[in-house]
Amino acid sequence: MKLSVCYNHILLASEQTGLSLSEVLKKVKNMGIQSVACSYEELKPYTREMKVLLKAVELEISCIYKYFDFGYEETGEAGYGLIDLAEHMGAKFVLVIPGLLKEEVGIKREQAIKHMVEALRLMCDYAKDKGITVTLEDYDNVCAPYTTAKEILWFMEQVPDLKHTFDTGNYRYRGEDEIEAFELLKDYIVYVHVKDRSTAMKGEEVAKIAADGTALFSTPVGSGVIKIKEILDKLEFMGYDGTLNIEHFDAPNQLEYIEQSIRWLLKNISTNSEKNI
Repeated sequence: MKLSVCYNHILLASEQTGLSLSEVLKKVKNMGIQSVACSYEELKPYTREMKVLLKAVELEISCIYKYFDFGYEETGEAGYGLIDLAEHMGAKFVLVIPGLLKEEVGIKREQAIKHMVEALRLMCDYAKDKGITVTLEDYDNVCAPYTTAKEILWFMEQVPDLKHTFDTGNYRYRGEDEIEAFELLKDYIVYVHVKDRSTAMKGEEVAKIAADGTALFSTPVGSGVIKIKEILDKLEFMGYDGTLNIEHFDAPNQLEYIEQSIRWLLKNISTNSEKNI
């Protein structure tokens, strides 16, 4: 398994420490990171600069993600630019956040979800010839119709070429057990967001309020309540050799969080997996 980290965290670490982007990237590379995951907005205006920056430290882009409004305003063709950018930057995966719903029930809600499915089908068809995989994650927003394991499974069944980015920490947002979600969706998992959650504030973390009102806080991987070690063991058992992307948005000290997360992951991935890092 290969370690990646959100480029957002690199940007924030640079701001927090005063180090240049190049210096932060070199540090995380030396810690064991092999790639970064970028948003479309972070990457698109700076493709040439990013290619130079990442090449200098021998890092790749593992995934590019983008938010859309497929339910109401946009069609699948709006996602082609994301796929083209991934092809240009050498990323093999894109993560699509199809949009949020404005209605809790009713025909308009059903139509919006249908539009999302149609858009994802178009994107998957377009991406297939380019060797790029379109993925959907369990998104932590109650207005998204893809937050629970059964909702994700429904989308997988409606869009045969769509795959799952399994976010270890987001099922807890809807009160679901991440292990049960893993077992239901393991045949679709091609990319993993390694996210832990804490139920106690340790410093200046920003709370994510779960659907049941529970406050969830960012925390270094391995220091929270998510069963990440069990998930890693299950991934290894099924032969997963893909990316583990470290994610802890809004961390008060991103570089410290990244270092702790990497150290824990390297300690808890088996010897055979470590050889791939």
